[in-house]
Amino acid sequence: MTIDAPLDGDLAPTNALVWMSTSGDCGGDPESIHVRVDGEPATLVAVPDGPPGRVFRIEPEPGIGAVIQLEGCPGYASCEEAGDDVYGRVDVSFTAGGRDEQAPAAPLLRDLDYVIEDVMPGACDESKTEPAREWSFVVDGQAAEAPLIYHVSVGPKDGDRPTTSRHVAADGAADLALALLRREEDAGSEVCVTVRTFDLAGNEAAAASSCRELDQNETLDGDGCACSSGSGGSGWSAVWLLLGAWSLRRRRRGR
Repeated sequence: MTIDAPLDGDLAPTNALVWMSTSGDCGGDPESIHVRVDGEPATLVAVPDGPPGRVFRIEPEPGIGAVIQLEGCPGYASCEEAGDDVYGRVDVSFTAGGRDEQAPAAPLLRDLDYVIEDVMPGACDESKTEPAREWSFVVDGQAAEAPLIYHVSVGPKDGDRPTTSRHVAADGAADLALALLRREEDAGSEVCVTVRTFDLAGNEAAAASSCRELDQNETLDGDGCACSSGSGGSGWSAVWLLLGAWSLRRRRRGR
C-alpha cells in the first residue's frame, strides 16, 4: 500500500483526502497507518461515497498550518517485520493550508489511438502471449491547481466493465500522455476513454471523454487463455506512462 497523495512536503487543503493504492493483490490495512496532527492522534475514515478507490478523510479535520504525519507499515504486522523494505513503509508529512471547496477545471482529451500488442496473460503460463489493445491518448490539463488525481477508464460506451486506472498529475495545466492496456474484445463497439478529475479535497470536475468506433473486423485476432478473462475489468495496474518512447513492442496500429 502506498500514499498517492498528498506527497511528502506538500501544502494541502485542510479538507484534503488521503489517496491510497495497492499493487496487484498486495493489500495492507489502512488502520496500520498512524495519523498525527501537530503531534496529536487522529483517524483515517473511509469515504465510501466519494472518489473511486481507497480514499480517506482525516478526523478531526486539521486546522490551517497544522502538520499532518502519516506513518506505518501496512502489509506487515509491525515495522520491525518490514525491515529494509522501503516500499512497505509509509512516512509522509504535509502541511494544511486553506480549505478547498472549488472543483478544478476539466482537462481536454486528444490523440486517441490504439495499437495491438502481444502481452503475457497475467497468471497464465509466461511462455504464452495474447493480444491486447493499448489505447493511447493525451490529457491536456486546464487546471491552475496541482496536484490532480485522474481516474481513467476505457471500454465500450454502453458497457459496464471498463478497464480503469488512477494517476496523480503533478501539474494540473500540463499535457500528460497516457496509455491503458485492455484485453477485452471490443470489435464492433464504440470505445470511449473517460477521465474523471479530482483535486486533493475530492472536488470533481466535469468528466472528459473521447470515443472511437471500432469496425467489426478490427478484432484482436488472438487466442487468449482461461485465466485472463477477468483482467480487463478493473485493471489498476494496466496503465503505462509514456515518457518519450513506447516501452512495448507494436504489432498492429488501429485504422
